[in-house]
Amino acid sequence: MQLTLVTPPAVEPITLAEAKLHAKVDTSADDTLIGDLIVAARQYAEQYTQRAFINQTWRLTLDYYEFNFERRYIELDKGNIDSIASFNCYDSNNNVALFANTNYRLSGSRLVLDDKAEWPIFNRLYEAVSIDYVAGFGATAADVPQAIKQAILMLVDHYYINRLATSAPVNTLPFGVQALLQTYRIFSL
Repeated sequence: MQLTLVTPPAVEPITLAEAKLHAKVDTSADDTLIGDLIVAARQYAEQYTQRAFINQTWRLTLDYYEFNFERRYIELDKGNIDSIASFNCYDSNNNVALFANTNYRLSGSRLVLDDKAEWPIFNRLYEAVSIDYVAGFGATAADVPQAIKQAILMLVDHYYINRLATSAPVNTLPFGVQALLQTYRIFSL
Protein backbone atom coordinates (compact mmCIF):
# COMPACT_ATOMS: atom_id res chain seq x y z
CA MET A 1 0.00 0.00 0.00
CA GLN A 2 1.31 3.39 -0.97
CA LEU A 3 -0.28 6.74 -0.19
CA THR A 4 0.85 9.71 -2.27
CA LEU A 5 -0.15 13.36 -2.17
CA VAL A 6 -1.33 14.28 -5.67
CA THR A 7 -2.63 17.82 -5.13
CA PRO A 8 -1.68 19.78 -2.00
CA PRO A 9 -4.14 22.14 -0.32
CA ALA A 10 -4.72 25.40 -2.21
CA VAL A 11 -4.63 27.48 1.00
CA GLU A 12 -3.38 27.13 4.55
CA PRO A 13 -5.70 26.94 7.59
CA ILE A 14 -4.24 30.19 8.94
CA THR A 15 -2.98 33.30 7.19
CA LEU A 16 0.34 35.07 7.54
CA ALA A 17 -1.45 37.98 9.22
CA GLU A 18 -3.06 35.67 11.79
CA ALA A 19 0.28 34.00 12.57
CA LYS A 20 2.07 37.34 12.95
CA LEU A 21 -0.68 38.69 15.21
CA HIS A 22 -0.53 35.59 17.40
CA ALA A 23 3.28 35.73 17.61
CA LYS A 24 3.24 39.53 18.13
CA VAL A 25 5.48 40.11 15.10
CA ASP A 26 5.04 43.60 13.66
CA THR A 27 7.75 43.60 11.00
CA SER A 28 7.71 42.10 7.52
CA ALA A 29 11.35 41.00 7.72
CA ASP A 30 10.41 37.42 8.66
CA ASP A 31 7.31 37.02 6.46
CA THR A 32 8.88 34.32 4.28
CA LEU A 33 10.09 32.42 7.34
CA ILE A 34 6.69 32.63 9.04
CA GLY A 35 4.98 31.51 5.82
CA ASP A 36 7.26 28.47 5.72
CA LEU A 37 6.56 27.80 9.41
CA ILE A 38 2.80 27.84 8.73
CA VAL A 39 3.25 25.11 6.12
CA ALA A 40 5.54 23.10 8.42
CA ALA A 41 3.15 23.43 11.37
CA ARG A 42 0.16 22.36 9.26
CA GLN A 43 2.06 19.38 7.87
CA TYR A 44 3.17 18.33 11.35
CA ALA A 45 -0.36 18.68 12.75
CA GLU A 46 -1.78 16.68 9.83
CA GLN A 47 0.80 13.95 10.37
CA TYR A 48 0.08 13.90 14.12
CA THR A 49 -3.69 13.67 13.64
CA GLN A 50 -3.49 11.47 10.50
CA ARG A 51 -5.96 13.85 8.83
CA ALA A 52 -6.05 16.28 5.92
CA PHE A 53 -7.30 19.71 7.01
CA ILE A 54 -7.86 21.64 3.77
CA ASN A 55 -9.10 19.61 0.78
CA GLN A 56 -6.26 17.82 -0.97
CA THR A 57 -6.09 14.92 -3.40
CA TRP A 58 -4.45 11.66 -2.34
CA ARG A 59 -3.70 8.50 -4.33
CA LEU A 60 -3.95 5.08 -2.68
CA THR A 61 -2.03 2.47 -4.67
CA LEU A 62 -2.47 -1.22 -3.92
CA ASP A 63 -0.54 -4.23 -5.15
CA TYR A 64 -2.52 -7.30 -6.22
CA TYR A 65 -1.69 -9.22 -3.04
CA GLU A 66 -2.85 -6.27 -0.86
CA PHE A 67 -6.30 -6.16 -2.43
CA ASN A 68 -8.88 -8.09 -0.41
CA PHE A 69 -11.46 -9.42 -2.88
CA GLU A 70 -13.61 -10.89 -0.08
CA ARG A 71 -14.07 -7.60 1.76
CA ARG A 72 -16.70 -5.25 0.32
CA TYR A 73 -14.92 -2.00 1.24
CA ILE A 74 -11.56 -0.24 1.09
CA GLU A 75 -10.52 1.97 4.01
CA LEU A 76 -9.22 5.37 2.89
CA ASP A 77 -6.73 7.30 5.04
CA LYS A 78 -6.68 11.00 5.99
CA GLY A 79 -9.96 11.35 7.87
CA ASN A 80 -12.79 13.27 6.26
CA ILE A 81 -13.18 12.03 2.69
CA ASP A 82 -14.96 14.53 0.45
CA SER A 83 -15.13 12.56 -2.80
CA ILE A 84 -13.57 9.82 -4.89
CA ALA A 85 -12.06 11.20 -8.07
CA SER A 86 -11.12 7.94 -9.80
CA PHE A 87 -10.65 4.20 -9.33
CA ASN A 88 -8.23 2.72 -11.88
CA CYS A 89 -7.13 -0.88 -12.43
CA TYR A 90 -4.10 -1.94 -14.45
CA ASP A 91 -3.31 -5.13 -16.32
CA SER A 92 0.07 -6.73 -16.94
CA ASN A 93 0.44 -4.73 -20.20
CA ASN A 94 -0.02 -1.44 -18.29
CA ASN A 95 -3.45 -0.87 -19.79
CA VAL A 96 -5.71 1.11 -17.51
CA ALA A 97 -9.40 0.49 -16.93
CA LEU A 98 -11.62 2.88 -15.01
CA PHE A 99 -13.82 1.14 -12.43
CA ALA A 100 -17.11 3.00 -12.85
CA ASN A 101 -18.37 5.03 -9.90
CA THR A 102 -21.76 3.34 -10.28
CA ASN A 103 -20.13 0.26 -8.70
CA TYR A 104 -19.25 1.91 -5.38
CA ARG A 105 -20.14 4.70 -2.99
CA LEU A 106 -18.45 6.69 -0.29
CA SER A 107 -19.41 5.85 3.30
CA GLY A 108 -17.45 7.89 5.84
CA SER A 109 -13.83 7.07 5.14
CA ARG A 110 -14.64 3.89 3.22
CA LEU A 111 -15.09 3.18 -0.46
CA VAL A 112 -17.93 0.63 -0.31
CA LEU A 113 -18.78 -1.79 -3.11
CA ASP A 114 -22.47 -1.60 -4.07
CA ASP A 115 -24.55 -4.68 -3.26
CA LYS A 116 -24.95 -5.84 -6.87
CA ALA A 117 -21.39 -4.98 -7.97
CA GLU A 118 -18.23 -7.09 -7.98
CA TRP A 119 -14.64 -5.93 -7.71
CA PRO A 120 -12.88 -5.55 -11.06
CA ILE A 121 -10.57 -8.23 -12.38
CA PHE A 122 -6.96 -7.21 -12.88
CA ASN A 123 -3.74 -9.15 -13.21
CA ARG A 124 -0.86 -6.77 -12.57
CA LEU A 125 1.11 -7.76 -9.48
CA TYR A 126 2.47 -4.38 -8.43
CA GLU A 127 0.56 -1.09 -8.42
CA ALA A 128 -2.52 -2.93 -9.68
CA VAL A 129 -5.10 -0.45 -8.35
CA SER A 130 -4.99 3.30 -7.80
CA ILE A 131 -7.73 5.30 -6.14
CA ASP A 132 -7.62 9.10 -6.18
CA TYR A 133 -9.74 10.83 -3.57
CA VAL A 134 -10.18 14.23 -1.96
CA ALA A 135 -9.74 14.45 1.81
CA GLY A 136 -10.19 17.41 4.12
CA PHE A 137 -12.69 19.40 6.16
CA GLY A 138 -13.37 21.66 3.15
CA ALA A 139 -11.77 23.91 0.55
CA THR A 140 -11.27 27.00 2.74
CA ALA A 141 -9.69 27.89 6.06
CA ALA A 142 -13.17 28.61 7.42
CA ASP A 143 -13.96 24.87 7.11
CA VAL A 144 -11.16 23.86 9.52
CA PRO A 145 -12.17 23.47 13.18
CA GLN A 146 -11.03 26.36 15.37
CA ALA A 147 -9.11 24.07 17.75
CA ILE A 148 -6.91 22.87 14.88
CA LYS A 149 -6.30 26.43 13.71
CA GLN A 150 -5.37 27.45 17.26
CA ALA A 151 -2.96 24.52 17.53
CA ILE A 152 -1.28 25.55 14.26
CA LEU A 153 -0.96 29.15 15.49
CA MET A 154 0.66 27.93 18.72
CA LEU A 155 3.00 25.62 16.82
CA VAL A 156 4.07 28.39 14.41
CA ASP A 157 4.82 30.60 17.41
CA HIS A 158 6.78 27.77 19.05
CA TYR A 159 8.80 27.17 15.87
CA TYR A 160 9.43 30.91 15.45
CA ILE A 161 10.70 31.38 19.00
CA ASN A 162 12.73 28.14 19.03
CA ARG A 163 14.49 28.33 15.67
CA LEU A 164 17.62 26.63 16.93
CA ALA A 165 17.93 23.00 17.97
CA THR A 166 17.13 22.37 21.61
CA SER A 167 17.68 19.54 24.02
CA ALA A 168 13.98 18.58 23.79
CA PRO A 169 13.17 15.48 21.73
CA VAL A 170 12.30 16.35 18.13
CA ASN A 171 8.90 14.64 18.28
CA THR A 172 7.72 16.48 21.40
CA LEU A 173 4.75 18.76 20.88
CA PRO A 174 4.05 21.63 23.25
CA PHE A 175 1.35 20.42 25.64
CA GLY A 176 -1.28 22.94 24.52
CA VAL A 177 -0.83 21.96 20.87
CA GLN A 178 -1.11 18.29 21.70
CA ALA A 179 -4.21 18.87 23.84
CA LEU A 180 -5.96 20.79 21.04
CA LEU A 181 -5.13 18.20 18.38
CA GLN A 182 -5.80 15.10 20.47
CA THR A 183 -9.56 14.98 19.86
CA TYR A 184 -9.01 15.03 16.10
CA ARG A 185 -6.34 12.31 16.11
CA ILE A 186 -7.04 9.07 14.23
CA PHE A 187 -5.44 5.98 15.73
CA SER A 188 -4.53 3.06 13.50
CA LEU A 189 -4.87 -0.52 14.64
